[in-house]
Amino acid sequence: MLTAPAVAGLLIGLRYVGLLQPFELAALDEFFRRRPSEPVDERVVIVEVNEEDVRKHGLPISDTKLAKMITSIRKQQPRAIGLHIYRNLPV
Repeated sequence: MLTAPAVAGLLIGLRYVGLLQPFELAALDEFFRRRPSEPVDERVVIVEVNEEDVRKHGLPISDTKLAKMITSIRKQQPRAIGLHIYRNLPV
């Protein structure tokens, strides 16, 4: 009657303090390594603006150029288009 609650309390205490976290993370890593590989989804496309584009078009990229890019992407009829743009200069 005392063994089960004592072991449960000990484990809860160890987990609360964080002493079991390295073992939990190692087990999680192992589970991710052992899962079957998933096929690449060809429907996802990432468009990157790299240093060469910045040198060619300048920074920040104008709204007109972004609109042309989005128009060409829309021709493929995507479900969604997401943009992650940070501009510290007014355009």
